[in-house]
Amino acid sequence: MKKLYAKGPVLMGVILFWIPDVLLCIEPLLALLKNDLRLAVSWMPMTVWYVGVTVYFGRIQYMHWIKYGDEKVIVRRVSKICVDGRPTGKWKSREDSFGLEEIEAYGLSKQILGHYVECHRCTSYRWPAEECFFRLKNGKVIGCEIGFYPRKARNEFFRYLYEKTGILFQGNDQGRIY
Repeated sequence: MKKLYAKGPVLMGVILFWIPDVLLCIEPLLALLKNDLRLAVSWMPMTVWYVGVTVYFGRIQYMHWIKYGDEKVIVRRVSKICVDGRPTGKWKSREDSFGLEEIEAYGLSKQILGHYVECHRCTSYRWPAEECFFRLKNGKVIGCEIGFYPRKARNEFFRYLYEKTGILFQGNDQGRIY
């Protein structure tokens, strides 16, 4: 089975936070070498905040993934259910597993369903999300933020679904699988 990891938030974390992390960690160390404790302590809150945000973005990669193959799909994510376009309840770690024969339709949630199925940690009901839904034959609808995944990997995933099920990805105007 192939496994897709959410690399988008990690890349954003590297660009926005890891580079400043290095700089913010060096400054207090240099101040300590100069025996300037006051300057070193003054840099600490910002350094701790940046390191915390970096760790948060790094965790997303391991909390969001899609595994597919052997006529089966497993979607792992942390999300809240959306009701009337707003997130409700607590953040929950969700893992759904379904066979390819169970898929009735899949595509972009907002364009096809008119609303998002779930709210994901890096997006909110105010931010545009790139959420994909999987509607199963038993009526269950599963949401998955596909903007987290590299374009090439998700195109390969949707091509796999199309080849195995014959169901075309919905909500795409360009006429391609995805």
